[in-house]
Amino acid sequence: MATAADSNLPQANRETKVSMADTPPPQYYPMAHPHTGGAPINTHNFMGMHVVQPHPTVMVTQPVVTVTKPATTCSLVMSVLSTIFCCFVCGIAGILVAWKARLHVLENKFDQARHSISIVWIFFGLALFFGLLTWGLSVYYIVLITSFSRYNK
Repeated sequence: MATAADSNLPQANRETKVSMADTPPPQYYPMAHPHTGGAPINTHNFMGMHVVQPHPTVMVTQPVVTVTKPATTCSLVMSVLSTIFCCFVCGIAGILVAWKARLHVLENKFDQARHSISIVWIFFGLALFFGLLTWGLSVYYIVLITSFSRYNK
């Protein structure tokens, strides 16, 4: 597609209608140039020239995920206290599961450790329930026995 500006340019050959701006000068012999990388560009505008195009570098990065270690000390302490003050059986089971959770944390198995800690809190709730029930019944029977002993005298 020729424009009015192209018709004013000097023509190299009248039969081909190629402008002199797109052709190399006379007696121009392109030489091979070593290049360090990239692809040589050989178009009629850059005949014989090697332009080094840097290859695109793609860096894939992963998002940084920080995983916090679950706290096992609190569950272990609560299990020991529930063993002493509430229900011995549920407290011992809580201590064993809390120790297992601590071992999971040392092995970097955080999901299993969180699961074990949730089981410890279930045992703590059961120990608290049975401990309060035991203490409540003990107080009730002590009050009942002392009240009957007053009336029997």
